[in-house]
Amino acid sequence: SALDAAPAAVRVALERRLAEEEEEATKEEEEALAAEAARAATPALSPRELNALLNNCCSVLDALHRLGMPREIVSFDAVIGAVEKWQLGATTLALLSAEHERMLRAAAETTRPEETR
Repeated sequence: SALDAAPAAVRVALERRLAEEEEEATKEEEEALAAEAARAATPALSPRELNALLNNCCSVLDALHRLGMPREIVSFDAVIGAVEKWQLGATTLALLSAEHERMLRAAAETTRPEETR
């Protein structure tokens, strides 16, 4: 009957949705494991190298703040955590440096005298 078919359709739809959610969870777990493996694969830095990397990151962040980046966007605590806790120093430095370059270009464009035609 039509009433019996409706619950079956609902059951099939629910089973499909559960399968999709399980697949999404599996993908997220695989991505997390891949990120963890990438972090583990990066060679451990010596204390001196780690300190130099942290200093570089903090110097670039300070330069960003001096160029006008609000301090709420990226804090020194966040940078320290990224470098020391998560071993993401090189990535952090690359991101901060790229933003610094972008802000320098933007500042140069706003202070550049208008070109004559």
